[in-house]
Amino acid sequence: MQNISQFKESGKHGVHFLAEEKWSLKGHDDNYGNNRADELANEGRESNLIMRIDRIENHPVLQDCVRLQALEAKHIYDAILKWQSRKTNPIPNQETMDEAKDRVEETTGLWPTNEKILKGFKTLGISPRLRDHMRWMLTGRIKCGAYWVNIPGYADRAHCSSCKKRRKFDTMESEQYMWLECENNGQALAWETARSIWQKTTSRTWPNISTGLIKGIAALSFEDDLSKDSERLRILVSMTIWAI
Repeated sequence: MQNISQFKESGKHGVHFLAEEKWSLKGHDDNYGNNRADELANEGRESNLIMRIDRIENHPVLQDCVRLQALEAKHIYDAILKWQSRKTNPIPNQETMDEAKDRVEETTGLWPTNEKILKGFKTLGISPRLRDHMRWMLTGRIKCGAYWVNIPGYADRAHCSSCKKRRKFDTMESEQYMWLECENNGQALAWETARSIWQKTTSRTWPNISTGLIKGIAALSFEDDLSKDSERLRILVSMTIWAI
């Protein structure tokens, strides 16, 4: 048993004394747990065991977040390289999504992210069936126009049914034509009704309705929107599309 005064007398050499001598505190006498802790501490100090890590995935710092000093520059470099070279799946219809984001920015001054647009469909205050329809517009899953041309027995569906019924001529249908241009499917009256409702509920200007804005409507959000104009416009546009 070493006397505590010996540490004071050793002065600056006290650290070397601790490293060279086995020692224990008086309070550890006759206590198996404390004595065993002293033995393990001394064994660890005298051990020449060197830890070697070959793969960063098995590195202990990634398992218990404790031995940070064991992490070498090589491990960090390998992890950064692996992260930078990871494969990412391309987003389908990114051009369509970018067009939608540009039109939303023109209307609100805010440029939404892909994530905001895709998540926005989940929070639209409309029926689930209509939410699916709005999402399909953005992801190119609306079955119209050229979609039917190469399907045997369904080529007639490629043309606008309203124009064929009322004016007896074939017009190739498209999303732009169906929602904004057709003179026979009632789209003009539907948009005029939506605009009239909008003007009665807010002082904001009715936006320029385009195909891009329709597809990005789920992410539309005005700044300082205390009267919830954003939500009202999202619902108005969605319901008008459904009516058409």
